[in-house]
Amino acid sequence: MTKETSEHRLWHMRQLVRSVGGTNEAARITGKRNSYITQIAGPKPTRQIGDKLAAQIELAFGLPSGSLHATAYRRQPSCIFQRGNTPHFFCVILLAFCFAIA
Repeated sequence: MTKETSEHRLWHMRQLVRSVGGTNEAARITGKRNSYITQIAGPKPTRQIGDKLAAQIELAFGLPSGSLHATAYRRQPSCIFQRGNTPHFFCVILLAFCFAIA
């Protein structure tokens, strides 16, 4: 697995975890332990998402095969007000202002 594929899977998995409200719900959906979800998608992951696990996660979430390593995503712009990968309210306001005056 390439580093790029690994990064894409991690990014998408973190989005899935966020979308369902956290690791507890992601664990319930996937049938994995909460600690395992943290190991693969937490702030400092200690495990990678391999092909077999990616397929299991896609199936559990009802995603098309290959969704976790798809390249069609856009990272958020870096911002001094950003927390993790979720932009802080002031970052959104600042970006909206920048686009308005451009």
